[in-house]
Amino acid sequence: EAPPPLVAGAGACTSLPAPLWHGGVFGSPPCPLFAEEEEPRPAPAGIDEIVPADLRNDPVVRAIGRLEAESGALDAAGRYEEAAELLSEAMELRRNFLGDSHPEAARAVEYFVASCNRWAARCLASGHRALALPLLKAAEQQTEAGAAPLPPGARASLRLVTYTTFACYFRA
Repeated sequence: EAPPPLVAGAGACTSLPAPLWHGGVFGSPPCPLFAEEEEPRPAPAGIDEIVPADLRNDPVVRAIGRLEAESGALDAAGRYEEAAELLSEAMELRRNFLGDSHPEAARAVEYFVASCNRWAARCLASGHRALALPLLKAAEQQTEAGAAPLPPGARASLRLVTYTTFACYFRA
């Protein structure tokens, strides 16, 4: 049987359930991650909220805000691969602007990785396996030691979810 059609636009998946991870208890087949929608990790604070007022018109600050907003719109439209590209660009700009020691830089990385995993699971659940792989590779890359400013516990947790989603990819 053919997978369900994509939402309008290239690189899109239908809006289906994302991973469920609650204290080590998974949902039901076909893959443990495809049960119910889990609450996404909170997005980092808006860039305008964390920079001083005199920097809010800085071109980089404005670009971060624009990229994050466009990524959210693409997410809502089910165009996850495009959303990931813009969110990745915003994350890198945010890290460069704020510095890796800033807590909002780490939150941006966590949010990016969690979003990639959530989007990959949605693609797998809707039968669009090929669209999941680049999302999972992006999540894996950011969780490698030294790749991004993540606390050790967050890195391990995000890496575990990424590898579990990879397992579902290979099982699909």
